[in-house]
Amino acid sequence: MKNRILTLLLLTGICASSFAQIRDYIYVVRPAYDAKVLSIFESTADAMEKNGIKDAAEYVRKSKDGGFGSGFLITASNGRNYVVTNRHVVVDASEATLEIESADGATTKISGAKVIAVDDEVDLALIELPEGTPVRKGLQFAPAKAKDGDDVLSAGYPGLGNKPSWQLGKGSITNASARVGELVDTERTTLIQHSAQVDPGNSGGPLLIPNAAGREGYYVLGVNTWKASSRQAANFAIPAAAVQAFVERVISSQGVDKASAALAVRGKDFSVTSAIDNEDDPMERSRRIARYVSLDYVSSYGTKALLNAYSSAPTVAIREIMGTLVDLSPIEGMRLAIAYEIDGKLRDGDTLLTLAAPTAPTVTSGGKEGTMSFGSDKLGPVETKWVMEAANWRLDWFMKQYQAEEKTDSKGTSKVTLEPPYYGMLYAAVNLQETPGTTFVGGMEGNGHYFGLGMEVGGGLINIEADPADPYSEDSSALLVKMAGFLRLQFPVSMDPVSFVPYVDLSGGMQISVGSFDGYNGLYSSYGAGLNLCFGGDLVTIVGIEVGREGSSGMFDASGAYDVTYVTLSVGFGAK
Repeated sequence: MKNRILTLLLLTGICASSFAQIRDYIYVVRPAYDAKVLSIFESTADAMEKNGIKDAAEYVRKSKDGGFGSGFLITASNGRNYVVTNRHVVVDASEATLEIESADGATTKISGAKVIAVDDEVDLALIELPEGTPVRKGLQFAPAKAKDGDDVLSAGYPGLGNKPSWQLGKGSITNASARVGELVDTERTTLIQHSAQVDPGNSGGPLLIPNAAGREGYYVLGVNTWKASSRQAANFAIPAAAVQAFVERVISSQGVDKASAALAVRGKDFSVTSAIDNEDDPMERSRRIARYVSLDYVSSYGTKALLNAYSSAPTVAIREIMGTLVDLSPIEGMRLAIAYEIDGKLRDGDTLLTLAAPTAPTVTSGGKEGTMSFGSDKLGPVETKWVMEAANWRLDWFMKQYQAEEKTDSKGTSKVTLEPPYYGMLYAAVNLQETPGTTFVGGMEGNGHYFGLGMEVGGGLINIEADPADPYSEDSSALLVKMAGFLRLQFPVSMDPVSFVPYVDLSGGMQISVGSFDGYNGLYSSYGAGLNLCFGGDLVTIVGIEVGREGSSGMFDASGAYDVTYVTLSVGFGAK
């Protein structure tokens, strides 16, 4: 993942002060995950552990506890009160828990506050207070734009010892119209750069400007969201105008007709996104597509996409996907993994495939579900299904022909895959054959997906019967030592918790007999077919059987020539 000069003020938040009035409008915001998200965390952590990704799996498992950020109370034009915060504070949660701490340390908690809308592009979220919650009128947005040099204050609950702690920091506007394309689309909004103190946990809290006409003597100038990690006191807030536009869009976007129009716009935006081709940043298109991926899509296919990327994606993709999973959220990491697969479906080798503008959408379920078809010269009609999540249309699946494969693999109605259960193994085996005799071997094998290379060494004590035509010969014995290499073609079929690996192989090597008979000295070869049964996760137990033919020309002694059937029984351990 490319180096980032800016970091999100993710969760986390100093001391009580004399500013007791304004703090009554500022909340600690904690995400409250529903059963679906908790199930995704648990199942994904289990799958990652099984596939050897243990450190990240532990992080995913702990993510269910959530973090915290800040938010503030507003009164919208419809007269209702809401709490504004950042999307990354409540990411993937359908509800939030709100807390207000008074100057004397008393805490008021509000549970079950619904996250009714998010803006993926500008990193905003709107939370609806539960019915009957007693609250005052909210803070007011500043009627005028910020100006360089204005005195401002940042309010919120940054973390102190992993707990939120009230903080009101003072500073000034250092750039009233900062254009930072890495953070937001500068055609939608600029940012306010300022020097008021912000720390992890301030995310979602207000940037305030003193004004006697404002409630409690302040107007809201913006929403604190980012800080520059490589500079001192370079913090960024989303301007009030962009926040107001988001709120008004949410409260006015009701009804099926408006939902259909919004889906049509979303489809056009997705078509434009499909045309992104940045050679300097190969993950840009995937990153943009991820904003369209729904939680339902993650629930049905996210774990599978994550494991697919981890096992087969190039390093640059793996780093960004796993970095997103750890730095932002496991769900966001899986969204990016799904988006990376969609990006792959929109490529023909090195050729980028783009989508034409979609057909008119069909909206059902009272404006909660919809379908659209996109045109493509190479792919033909590309069918998509969309669902409404947090006031945004998002993909439920992409390309109809892939839907059954994706849903089946992830939901578990069929767990059959063609993935090898191991990529390396150590084993011990016994070779049962009439000539030269029973031998015991140990070996190792390295696997690709459909092939393997290995070697084995062993031997055994063999008995040589007297030659009836030679009156002087008598029964004897010799120690036979064998060394061989082999090439194996395999066809793995994984069906949790057992995997079957049928194979055919070809081997060749050298054998030496130590004793009174040296007729078996020389080269030998064999071919056979077998089956390995595999059990387990990270460390796989392997039990196998193979049947084939082994022969030698007796290169030093014709009496050592043979061509016989053999049966090999083996047991071993493998790992990915």
